[in-house]
Amino acid sequence: MMLQENNPVFPKWWICLLGGTLLVSTFYLPYYLTLAVKPPSEKKNSVLVEKAGVPQTGESLYRAKCAVCHGQLGEGGIGPNLTDNYWLHGNRPEDLLKVIREGVPDQGMAGWANILTLQNIKNIRGFVLNLKSTNPPHAKAPQGKEYPAR
Repeated sequence: MMLQENNPVFPKWWICLLGGTLLVSTFYLPYYLTLAVKPPSEKKNSVLVEKAGVPQTGESLYRAKCAVCHGQLGEGGIGPNLTDNYWLHGNRPEDLLKVIREGVPDQGMAGWANILTLQNIKNIRGFVLNLKSTNPPHAKAPQGKEYPAR
């Protein structure tokens, strides 16, 4: 008994597709291994990527992480206004540090302790404390308890 060899005939379009893929991969693979895997350099106005142990300015961190909810000028939006004398969780620096680190989950604010370094959280706190009495246009109505200006 003679065994018949199974030689399938592939369509020409399939052979061309395979050949094209192999041809492209010979050029793309060296490019990918040498150029594409290098980390992108940080641009001045790009979204900041947290790097362990590298302090960043409070303003740049605020704009990248907090401004979405609190506004570019601290005027409020989804989150409360940060420029008036009204505070929901206290106005002392340690109160603000706690809110930034732990967040306020029942009000939709995430805690940043697992994402940012303590130094960067303190830098944000410093920037927020400097927003006091800046009176930005279209500020959100006061929320919380009024504290005397410092």
